[in-house]
Amino acid sequence: MKKTIILILMMSFSVGIWAQNPYVESMMKGMELIKKAQGKDQYITAANHFDRIAQVEKEQWHPAYHAAFSKAIAATQVSDPSMIEEFLDGAQSSLDNASSIIDNHSEILALQGFIHMLRIGVDPMTRAQQYSGMSSASLQKAIALDENNPRAIFLLAQLSYGTAQFFGSGTEEACQLNEKALALFAAEEKNKKDASFDPQWGRNMSESFKEQCAN
Repeated sequence: MKKTIILILMMSFSVGIWAQNPYVESMMKGMELIKKAQGKDQYITAANHFDRIAQVEKEQWHPAYHAAFSKAIAATQVSDPSMIEEFLDGAQSSLDNASSIIDNHSEILALQGFIHMLRIGVDPMTRAQQYSGMSSASLQKAIALDENNPRAIFLLAQLSYGTAQFFGSGTEEACQLNEKALALFAAEEKNKKDASFDPQWGRNMSESFKEQCAN
């Protein structure tokens, strides 16, 4: 019993010290900004917060990654093509920064595929061929590096669905692939660590996509 109490106290002390780390505190604040963000301005606020961290913590890839993600989501909140491009260019710049720190990472490649996919939406008729291939290549590589990455699998399902619709073919395989992503998201949610700064986004998107498949 005495050993158990000592162990609990030691763990509590370690967590307390960890939470007082300025980098950790800033990252936790940024993650909360993303979690609560609604609309372009709040996502850009989150992106700017992570950009500031990235300028200081040059050996950490998470700040640049989350800055890139925030800018990419901001691009989905506007309709002006020039503004979409501006946000996606910013997302690409931040992601390039993250990639320079940790190259050939499944999460980096999954987000790269997402950014390519969003560029298609600016002008599908002229961009689909170029960017769908680039997006697919990034997502396939992300899955090859981590076959249990739910974001990469969901995004590939979404890309496959759009491609099938474009060519007037069936979307069943894409929807089945999304079911696999949902199972992986559920497993990730069960095993996630509250203090982790690893990417955990995408489940709500995948659930919305499932509803689209049902219609």
